[in-house]
Amino acid sequence: MPNGTLNLASTPEAALRERLGPRLIGLIALPMNRFDGVYVARVQLPRVFKVADFRQAFGGFAPGDISSALFHAEGYSVTQQWAEAVREAGLEGIIARSRFSSGSALYLFGTSGENREFGSIGGEETALSVARAIPFFPEIVSVEEEEFEFE
Repeated sequence: MPNGTLNLASTPEAALRERLGPRLIGLIALPMNRFDGVYVARVQLPRVFKVADFRQAFGGFAPGDISSALFHAEGYSVTQQWAEAVREAGLEGIIARSRFSSGSALYLFGTSGENREFGSIGGEETALSVARAIPFFPEIVSVEEEEFEFE
C-alpha cells in the first residue's frame, strides 16, 4: 500500500478477523495469548473520504477480487500495485469486501506512522471480548502456544 495505510473494518468482528486473518482457518481452538495487547477501536472519521469501491462488479472484476487469495499469493504485491494506482488517480483509499467476514474493509492512504488526519478513537474493546461475542469463533483456550501446532 502507498506510504502508510490505515486499515479499518465495518464491524468489530470484521476488524478482528482481518487482524487474525488466515491463522483462524481450520482452527478449533486459539490460544488466549494471541489476544494479548490487541484491541479493537472505534475510529470516528472527520470527513467523507473519496475511495475506490471494490465491493461492486466493474471492468471485468467481481466483488471481492481485490481481497481474494489470488491477489495475496505474491505477498500483497498485486494489491500494492492496485493501491498505488488508486492513489495516483487521486483517490484517498479503497473499500473492499473483508477477506474473512461478511463485512467491509476500508483502507485509507496517508503517511506512515501515527496519523491524526483520519480522525480520533471513540472507544476501544479488547480483542478477546470481541472474539468471545462472535458466533462460531474458534474456542479460546488458556494454554501455552507451544502446545499447538500452527502452520
